[in-house]
Amino acid sequence: MDQFVADSAAEIASRAQRELEALVAVSSPSGDIDGAEEAIALCAAFLPPEAAIERAESSTPGSAPDLIAAIRGRGAGRVLLLGHLDTVIAHRSHAPLRRDGNRLYGPGAVDMKGGVVLALGVARALATRPERFAEVAVL
Repeated sequence: MDQFVADSAAEIASRAQRELEALVAVSSPSGDIDGAEEAIALCAAFLPPEAAIERAESSTPGSAPDLIAAIRGRGAGRVLLLGHLDTVIAHRSHAPLRRDGNRLYGPGAVDMKGGVVLALGVARALATRPERFAEVAVL
Protein backbone atom coordinates (compact mmCIF):
# COMPACT_ATOMS: atom_id res chain seq x y z
CA MET A 1 0.00 0.00 0.00
CA ASP A 2 1.21 3.50 -0.82
CA GLN A 3 2.57 5.15 2.34
CA PHE A 4 0.46 8.28 1.74
CA VAL A 5 -2.68 6.12 1.64
CA ALA A 6 -1.67 4.20 4.76
CA ASP A 7 -0.84 7.38 6.69
CA SER A 8 -4.03 9.09 5.53
CA ALA A 9 -6.17 6.10 6.51
CA ALA A 10 -4.61 6.09 9.97
CA GLU A 11 -5.25 9.83 10.40
CA ILE A 12 -8.85 9.50 9.24
CA ALA A 13 -9.41 6.52 11.57
CA SER A 14 -7.93 8.41 14.53
CA ARG A 15 -10.61 11.12 14.18
CA ALA A 16 -13.55 9.18 12.75
CA GLN A 17 -15.30 8.07 15.93
CA ARG A 18 -15.03 11.50 17.57
CA GLU A 19 -16.31 13.27 14.45
CA LEU A 20 -19.09 10.71 13.94
CA GLU A 21 -20.18 11.07 17.57
CA ALA A 22 -20.38 14.84 17.12
CA LEU A 23 -22.42 14.59 13.90
CA VAL A 24 -24.77 11.89 15.18
CA ALA A 25 -25.38 13.96 18.33
CA VAL A 26 -27.01 16.57 16.08
CA SER A 27 -30.64 15.75 15.39
CA SER A 28 -31.06 16.63 11.72
CA PRO A 29 -34.24 15.08 10.34
CA SER A 30 -35.10 15.87 6.73
CA GLY A 31 -36.57 19.36 6.44
CA ASP A 32 -35.15 20.67 9.74
CA ILE A 33 -33.12 23.73 8.79
CA ASP A 34 -31.75 24.34 12.31
CA GLY A 35 -30.47 20.77 12.59
CA ALA A 36 -28.98 20.97 9.11
CA GLU A 37 -27.21 24.23 9.93
CA GLU A 38 -25.73 22.75 13.10
CA ALA A 39 -24.47 19.67 11.24
CA ILE A 40 -23.10 21.83 8.40
CA ALA A 41 -21.19 23.99 10.90
CA LEU A 42 -19.54 20.88 12.32
CA CYS A 43 -18.58 19.67 8.86
CA ALA A 44 -17.09 23.06 8.02
CA ALA A 45 -14.99 22.82 11.19
CA PHE A 46 -13.72 19.37 10.13
CA LEU A 47 -12.50 20.66 6.75
CA PRO A 48 -8.86 21.64 6.20
CA PRO A 49 -8.05 25.36 6.51
CA GLU A 50 -7.26 25.47 2.77
CA ALA A 51 -10.91 24.83 1.92
CA ALA A 52 -12.83 27.76 0.44
CA ILE A 53 -16.35 27.42 1.78
CA GLU A 54 -19.50 28.75 0.19
CA ARG A 55 -23.20 28.08 0.52
CA ALA A 56 -25.54 27.45 -2.41
CA GLU A 57 -29.31 27.28 -2.56
CA SER A 58 -30.49 23.71 -2.18
CA SER A 59 -32.47 22.07 -4.96
CA THR A 60 -34.83 20.83 -2.23
CA PRO A 61 -37.39 23.51 -1.28
CA GLY A 62 -37.40 24.40 2.42
CA SER A 63 -33.91 23.04 3.03
CA ALA A 64 -30.80 24.73 4.38
CA PRO A 65 -28.36 25.98 1.74
CA ASP A 66 -25.84 23.36 0.66
CA LEU A 67 -22.23 23.53 1.83
CA ILE A 68 -19.69 23.60 -0.99
CA ALA A 69 -16.03 23.43 -0.07
CA ALA A 70 -13.29 23.70 -2.68
CA ILE A 71 -9.62 22.93 -2.25
CA ARG A 72 -7.43 24.10 -5.10
CA GLY A 73 -4.45 22.04 -6.15
CA ARG A 74 -1.57 22.32 -8.60
CA GLY A 75 -2.06 19.00 -10.38
CA ALA A 76 -4.53 17.64 -12.88
CA GLY A 77 -7.94 16.11 -12.37
CA ARG A 78 -10.86 16.95 -10.16
CA VAL A 79 -12.33 15.05 -7.24
CA LEU A 80 -15.94 15.37 -6.06
CA LEU A 81 -16.92 14.08 -2.61
CA LEU A 82 -20.58 14.33 -1.74
CA GLY A 83 -23.00 13.32 0.93
CA HIS A 84 -25.99 14.42 2.96
CA LEU A 85 -26.59 15.13 6.63
CA ASP A 86 -30.33 14.67 7.02
CA THR A 87 -31.79 11.55 8.59
CA VAL A 88 -35.22 9.93 8.63
CA ILE A 89 -35.19 9.87 12.44
CA ALA A 90 -37.59 12.39 14.00
CA HIS A 91 -36.42 14.58 16.91
CA ARG A 92 -38.48 12.61 19.41
CA SER A 93 -36.72 9.37 18.39
CA HIS A 94 -33.19 10.80 18.21
CA ALA A 95 -30.57 8.88 20.20
CA PRO A 96 -26.83 9.48 20.55
CA LEU A 97 -24.23 7.25 18.96
CA ARG A 98 -23.71 4.02 20.88
CA ARG A 99 -21.14 1.27 20.63
CA ASP A 100 -21.95 -2.43 20.67
CA GLY A 101 -18.70 -4.36 20.42
CA ASN A 102 -16.90 -3.03 17.36
CA ARG A 103 -20.04 -1.49 15.82
CA LEU A 104 -21.39 2.02 16.16
CA TYR A 105 -25.13 2.75 16.00
CA GLY A 106 -27.03 6.03 15.75
CA PRO A 107 -29.15 8.18 13.44
CA GLY A 108 -27.22 8.60 10.20
CA ALA A 109 -24.21 6.60 11.39
CA VAL A 110 -24.13 4.74 8.08
CA ASP A 111 -26.47 6.77 5.86
CA MET A 112 -24.80 9.06 5.66
CA LYS A 113 -23.03 10.89 8.44
CA GLY A 114 -20.41 8.13 8.59
CA GLY A 115 -19.75 8.55 4.89
CA VAL A 116 -19.49 12.31 5.31
CA VAL A 117 -16.88 11.87 8.06
CA LEU A 118 -14.83 9.71 5.70
CA ALA A 119 -15.24 12.17 2.80
CA LEU A 120 -14.05 15.04 4.99
CA GLY A 121 -11.05 12.94 6.03
CA VAL A 122 -10.22 12.29 2.38
CA ALA A 123 -10.47 16.04 1.69
CA ARG A 124 -8.04 16.75 4.54
CA ALA A 125 -5.64 14.10 3.26
CA LEU A 126 -5.73 15.36 -0.32
CA ALA A 127 -5.17 18.94 0.88
CA THR A 128 -1.72 17.82 2.04
CA ARG A 129 -0.85 16.74 -1.52
CA PRO A 130 -2.01 19.59 -3.80
CA GLU A 131 0.29 18.39 -6.58
CA ARG A 132 -2.03 15.38 -7.04
CA PHE A 133 -5.17 17.27 -8.12
CA ALA A 134 -6.51 20.48 -9.65
CA GLU A 135 -9.51 20.70 -7.32
CA VAL A 136 -11.23 18.72 -4.60
CA ALA A 137 -14.85 19.71 -4.06
CA VAL A 138 -17.00 18.62 -1.13
CA LEU A 139 -20.76 19.01 -1.49
